[in-house]
Amino acid sequence: EIDDPPTCYLTGDLIDLSDTSSYEFDHIIPRSRGGTNDLFNLGVTTREANRAKQDLLLDEFLDLCEKVLRHHGRIE
Repeated sequence: EIDDPPTCYLTGDLIDLSDTSSYEFDHIIPRSRGGTNDLFNLGVTTREANRAKQDLLLDEFLDLCEKVLRHHGRIE
């Protein structure tokens, strides 16, 4: 039995494993950039977060999110 409910590694949102349409497995290092299908390279994400990240590395995705938030005045 799992003590803690799974969360999206990108957003922190709770993942409902019984609703398979609500989550996906993300290649942390995208396959298009040399990543593998090994378990250590897969992270559970919400469908929306995984679609937004696409083939970016995590640091690139975070930089993009920061740029968008800064442009829209959500952060300084």
